[in-house]
Amino acid sequence: MRKINFTKQLFRIIASFIVVATLLITFYLYQQTQVLIESRALQKARSLQTYFVSMRYVYHQQFLKSGLDLNDSTVGFLPAHAAAFISDEFEKRSQDGVTIRNVTDRPRNPSNRADAYELAAIRYFTENSDAKEKLTRIKHNNQEYFFYSSPLKIESYCIKCHGKKEEIIPYIAKRYKSAYNYKIGDIRGVTSIKIPRKTIADQTLSIFWKEALLSWTIIFFLLGLIHYAIRQLTLKEVKAKKLLESEVKNRTSELQEITQDLKDSNAYQQHLYSILRTVADSNKILITAQSLEELIQQTALCLVANKAFLSVKISLIENGELQVKASNGIDNEWHILPIERIALERNTSIILTDFSSDISEECRRKVAEYGITAVYAATLRKDNLASEAFGVMMICTSQENGFTAEETAMIDELSGDLGFAINSFYQKENIIKLSFYDPLTELPNRRLLIERFKQAMLTSSRTLQFGGLLFIDLDNFKAINDINGHIAGDEVLKQMGQRLSTILRQSDTVARFGGDEFVILIENIGAIQQEAAAAIQTASNKILEAAKEPFIVDNHPFYLSASIGIVLFFGEDSTIDQLFTYADSAMYAAKNSGRNTSRFYDSLLQETMAENARLTHALRMAIEGNQLYVVYQEQVNIQGVTQGVEALLRWDHPERGLIPPSLFIPLAESSGMIIALGDWVFNEVTKQIRLWDTHPIKQNWRISVNVSPKQFEEERYIAKLQEQLSLTEINPAKIRLELTEGLLIHDIQNTMEKIHTLKAIGFTLSIDDFGTGYSSLSYLKNLSIDELKIDQSFVKALPDSLSDQIIIQTIITIGKTFGLEVIAEGVETVEQFELLRDMQCNAFQGFLFSRPQRSEYYMN
Repeated sequence: MRKINFTKQLFRIIASFIVVATLLITFYLYQQTQVLIESRALQKARSLQTYFVSMRYVYHQQFLKSGLDLNDSTVGFLPAHAAAFISDEFEKRSQDGVTIRNVTDRPRNPSNRADAYELAAIRYFTENSDAKEKLTRIKHNNQEYFFYSSPLKIESYCIKCHGKKEEIIPYIAKRYKSAYNYKIGDIRGVTSIKIPRKTIADQTLSIFWKEALLSWTIIFFLLGLIHYAIRQLTLKEVKAKKLLESEVKNRTSELQEITQDLKDSNAYQQHLYSILRTVADSNKILITAQSLEELIQQTALCLVANKAFLSVKISLIENGELQVKASNGIDNEWHILPIERIALERNTSIILTDFSSDISEECRRKVAEYGITAVYAATLRKDNLASEAFGVMMICTSQENGFTAEETAMIDELSGDLGFAINSFYQKENIIKLSFYDPLTELPNRRLLIERFKQAMLTSSRTLQFGGLLFIDLDNFKAINDINGHIAGDEVLKQMGQRLSTILRQSDTVARFGGDEFVILIENIGAIQQEAAAAIQTASNKILEAAKEPFIVDNHPFYLSASIGIVLFFGEDSTIDQLFTYADSAMYAAKNSGRNTSRFYDSLLQETMAENARLTHALRMAIEGNQLYVVYQEQVNIQGVTQGVEALLRWDHPERGLIPPSLFIPLAESSGMIIALGDWVFNEVTKQIRLWDTHPIKQNWRISVNVSPKQFEEERYIAKLQEQLSLTEINPAKIRLELTEGLLIHDIQNTMEKIHTLKAIGFTLSIDDFGTGYSSLSYLKNLSIDELKIDQSFVKALPDSLSDQIIIQTIITIGKTFGLEVIAEGVETVEQFELLRDMQCNAFQGFLFSRPQRSEYYMN
């Protein structure tokens, strides 16, 4: 009996120990769960804050760049408004009651007003300027919340709306009376995130209660079994006692394992958050980097700062070879490894975890020395669908289990973003090169030269020093193209550009003006005209000597010389066009003097101007004397079917015969007569359309009419078109007005209004000689253009000029991208036509199809 009583007492002691131990463990786990709840709330708040601040920053930048005109209709695009709308929409869509807002103690809108908790947070960050975040628990509407706040500080781009009232955007100053006079670094308000504690607590405690219930169920079940065994008082009592002790130990071990699992889970969540934060910081670098080098270096430094990454290396293809651009961590690795080459060739990410004998001895040494457990090589591409990679990002880790699936997914996402950002820098460089540099010689083109010329004239006015312009033409260059082909000619032009760049000062501008012509702009060559002339003559002599040196192409020497026209300028006494004309005239004077020489602009060339004056007077008489007439050149589609014609003006002088348009059109432009000529041509075209209205085929033809910039800028230009349309009663859609790119440089607002009016009337519009002038993509986006016309200067060199092929292909691609028709003019050979057709050009004009003919030719 004593034995039984002893067994019962022993049972009570063991049962009490188990219950107490389980209570203590349960209480400990409950405390850890409470800590985990707050930790998860903080993680969630930080993630939301990071995303919201990133979105707000990007939106601010895009809004400022857009130049959006604010008014009562567009005020909703104001970043503060948009952020409030996003917060409202987020609150509606949130399933768990989470809210996120930007609030302030000086709101402009009621939705941005801070409540009592948020005002307290603003005071806290004002008093603690180094604090970056704060998490507290609050009660609101009988519900407990985690309240997370972080300061909103004024940055430079905020001053446009929150600076001094007299200096901010006028519409903001007019609309709002508050939130002004902030300075950079001031506390504007806080980002407020409120997370219902119940949302996170329910999820976390649900796991805890399930585990606790399971534990207590097992405990009571075991105690019941033990109690039942004791009641039987069998000889198996001792064995049952041992079994009970074993079960207690096992369950205690299980509870300890559960506790460790919870700790490990929390540590892993913290680890993933650190990597996510690193990815977010890297993406911020992708947005803010000002150069490709900064982008690569800062991204590598940001990644290697994370303890999970032992080393980071970024390599890009350069000159056909993969070259390291950034290497950080362990001992910097500046050699390309096989894993990187394989990833690049296969265009896919590769992970290496098996460091067997296949790797080099050097690699095995590093693996052993630094404890490397895995290497991950992710490809860099311009987008996810790109068929080829242009770089590799390689990351090493010493984590016990290498890279997890979540980590590799984050690395792949970052490599995709990095590849897109690097490609954006490549495209930006290509666009700048295409816009401002000659693709053959890589020298500044005409557009960049003119921009620098404008600045040089202003500098001359300020410094009171002369500048000089040298117009260089290679003598007998055409013979090289005719005998040895355009490839040899292009190589000679490249070599000439290199020689000019070498012998002149770094401050001088060497530009390719077109064909075999180069222009050199020299600044600050002296305050006395004679000294400036002597200095520029010295530079001219160096150029003449350089041009006489043999040009070696395919081991064959070519001997040339140069003719140089020189003009001095002082301040803004002459226009740029005049100076170019003077230099060009001087260059021809050098050629007429036997070539291989230079000539300054001479007053004797005024005779040419006098001749131009006489011709201008004759042109005035031609308008009144019916010496002018219109011819039409057919425009065909890719099947060769005529879809329209271009109206071209001709002048038949009673004594001199046909005067070339290249001679009298510039005179008409400079004298202002181009307006009267343009009106006359338009009137003739409307009459011709009326005559063709009854023809079964020609009634569907469209006639293209050239519009001079001066004609377009005339105040009554559109009114005169409408008057003529009323007289002839024709459909304006049958007329396509060809505008020049120069129209878009001056008074853009007025130009846009006129173009929209012309479109509303029913005209279709074409940009003539596209690619030779302003060539900005912005007007293609903002204006209602119907057609791009490829200048015949590009078509003429086909198929021998690769650079012209690239330019034409670019124009066609631009046209298709913007949904425009593209027509090539000056098509004279079958070979040119076939090349253009293969480039998917859809319309053509030139001698191959028809020469310009009088209207009588088309009567049948």
